[in-house]
Amino acid sequence: MKEIVKVNDLTLNELLNYIINYKIDYRDNIGLDKNITFGVEIEYEQEKHNILKFIQKNVPTWDRGCDSTLYNGGEIRSNIMTDKKENWDNLKRVCQYTKKYATTNGGNAGGHIHIGGNIINYDHDNLIRFLKCYVLYEDILSRFLCGDKVNIRRKASEYAPVAKRSLEKVIRNKREYNTLDRYLSLNLKNLSLNDDKSGKNTLEFRRPNGTLEEVIWQNNINVLTKMIINSISDDIDFDYINYKYAQEERAIISLVNYNEINLQKAIEFMNIFLKTDIDKLNFLTQYVKGYDISGSSNQLILSKKFWN
Repeated sequence: MKEIVKVNDLTLNELLNYIINYKIDYRDNIGLDKNITFGVEIEYEQEKHNILKFIQKNVPTWDRGCDSTLYNGGEIRSNIMTDKKENWDNLKRVCQYTKKYATTNGGNAGGHIHIGGNIINYDHDNLIRFLKCYVLYEDILSRFLCGDKVNIRRKASEYAPVAKRSLEKVIRNKREYNTLDRYLSLNLKNLSLNDDKSGKNTLEFRRPNGTLEEVIWQNNINVLTKMIINSISDDIDFDYINYKYAQEERAIISLVNYNEINLQKAIEFMNIFLKTDIDKLNFLTQYVKGYDISGSSNQLILSKKFWN
C-alpha cells in the first residue's frame, strides 16, 4: 500500500501541487458500517456486444435493462451492495467488461447511485440537516461527480437538474420531501422515514456522469455516503452550516457554472465531511481533475487520468 501524506501537515500550495501527480487507487473497502447499503445504475451507449449475457453468467444478482434516452445502449443495475470486497470485485468486473464493448462518452449516459434510506436513521431532522448540506455544496458535488469527464453531460439539465430550489421548499416546510419531482439531481421519491428495509427505500443521486471506471464509481459512493453520515453527526459545527446556508439561500444558480473550480469551497467541503487523509486526497484529486475547465461545451470532455 502506498504511503499517504497527512493533509493537515501540508500548506495549501503543497497540497495543490501534491494532487497533480496523485493517483486514486481502487480499494477492497472504504470503511463503511455493514448496515449501510448502496446500489448503482450504470448507463452506457453504443453497445457492440451482448452485455446481458455476460451479466447473467458472471454476476447473476445484477441485471441489465433498456433506456430509451440512450443511443443503442442500456442500463446495468446492481444488487443491493454493502462495503465488502466481493461487491467491489463485481463492480470492477462489470465495468472492465462493459468498457470493451460500450461507451459513456456520448453525453447522455448517467451514473445513478442509490443509498439506503436507513443511513439517516429514519429521522426527519437528520434529513433536513443533510438537505441543507446538499443545497450548500451542490455546486462542489456537481464538478466532483463529473467523474472522469471535465463537464456535466448535456442530458443532466433535463434528467438531473439543480435541486436547490425544490429542496429549499422542503427545508422551509413548504413541501413534503417525497412530493418533489424524481427528475432532480437528488431524488427523494423513494425515501421512507418509516423503518422500511425494502431495497426501494433510497436516496438517489442522479447528477453523476456515466462512467465505466470502477475507481470513479467507488470514489463517488465513498464521498456521498460519508457526506450524509457526517452531515447528521454531532462532530460538525452545524451553526456554521446554518450560517453559510442563510448566506447562500438566495444565490443565483446555473448548471453551467457548476463546472467551475471553487478551491476554497471544495477544501471547506473536504474538511467538514471527510475525515481520513485518503478520503480527502481522493475527493480533491477528482474534484480538481488536473485543473481542467470545460466552459459550456456541448460535448463531454475527458479529463486527464487521475486514477490507477
